[in-house]
Amino acid sequence: MHTAGYVSKDAARLVRRARCATPPPKALTEQAKLLAALAAATTPAEKRDRVLIESLRLTGARIGSTLAARAEDLDLVAGELRLRHEKNDRERALCLPSMVVDLLRAHVAGRTSGPIFVGAHGEPLTPRHAARRLAGWCVRARIRVVGPHALRHAFATAVYRRSGGDLLLTKEALGHASVASTAVYAAVGPERLRRVLGAW
Repeated sequence: MHTAGYVSKDAARLVRRARCATPPPKALTEQAKLLAALAAATTPAEKRDRVLIESLRLTGARIGSTLAARAEDLDLVAGELRLRHEKNDRERALCLPSMVVDLLRAHVAGRTSGPIFVGAHGEPLTPRHAARRLAGWCVRARIRVVGPHALRHAFATAVYRRSGGDLLLTKEALGHASVASTAVYAAVGPERLRRVLGAW
């Protein structure tokens, strides 16, 4: 009405926006089906996809940081990958599980330089291309299509649970600058609250 000129004051300005809680992280919940689909990888591109997806799933690294990593940043003996392009221009050493070390060793096949993950013509894989590939694998696995960040959320949730709710350890695993960013994974369920209160 105000926009049309029928009234002099805009009544919509009196409406207050509702306060909404931070939405919970959207993690990949059907990992078994995705892994089963990836196990059938046969072409070089499919095998590369498997290494990339497993690396993201088992390290919790961000897709951009992972795709920016180069073979010279990889220390397979120490089981570490130096991420030089983390959020806010930080660097950190990513601890690699033994399974990821084995997958990366076979994937780089002795290469000592250049991007770890490349396209069909040797060009660096982009986050958009990687997201499309992951979406394609989700379709093949007949699960809800998710983006690469869902793999990071799944990793964070698993670390938080396996560590017995250790927020600081989860923070370090994710490479967060502040524990406030990690707190989203610390949602308290009613069962846990009843168990704690019932102990008094």
